[in-house]
Amino acid sequence: MKKVVILGCENTHATTFLKLMKKSVFKNMKVVGAYSDDGVSAQKLNERFGIKVMKTFDEAVEEADGVIITARHGDKHFKYALPYIKEGKVMFIDKPITIKEDEAVLLAKKLKANNVMVTGGSSCKHLKFIQELKKQHQNVVGGKTISGFIRTPIMMNSPHGEFFFYGQHAVDMALEIYGSDIIKVRAIQNEDSVTAILMYKDFNVTLN
Repeated sequence: MKKVVILGCENTHATTFLKLMKKSVFKNMKVVGAYSDDGVSAQKLNERFGIKVMKTFDEAVEEADGVIITARHGDKHFKYALPYIKEGKVMFIDKPITIKEDEAVLLAKKLKANNVMVTGGSSCKHLKFIQELKKQHQNVVGGKTISGFIRTPIMMNSPHGEFFFYGQHAVDMALEIYGSDIIKVRAIQNEDSVTAILMYKDFNVTLN
């Protein structure tokens, strides 16, 4: 039985994960604790699923085999992950991975240094039509890619981490389909609309 903790449970993602864990494929996983900075969210999981409410986010470092980090505000993800990374715990980090560039770089370095298996970000990259577009691009179906276009919602002033809160959806889908070898990025904001051009060697991808 693998023991897992949920850190940050202010949104519906934590509830969704707990429902999924009831299915047979995840029955070898047991959630041994939940933590939220507001306290109330973890208590709701306790009342609905019987999950233990943790007093601090790092109290299960020795007990847990894995960590699900799904705080609504991405600025909390780095601090939640750090003590578990040091112990080599596997983890899922929800989107956005973080909202600070220096933290993202440091997080990647620490994950690599401690050989931590990690996944996360936007789940949109796993959608069937995204995977189909990826195959078409890689296999040059219909001819060589000359451009791409992705449109997603965005909240520039989201109280949950500004544009990072939704921004990762568009970025993750673009990287999944077209790869990460981007040469340059240009972005223009017009009121609530943002257009970003990802410049690859042989084509451009527009995120709107």
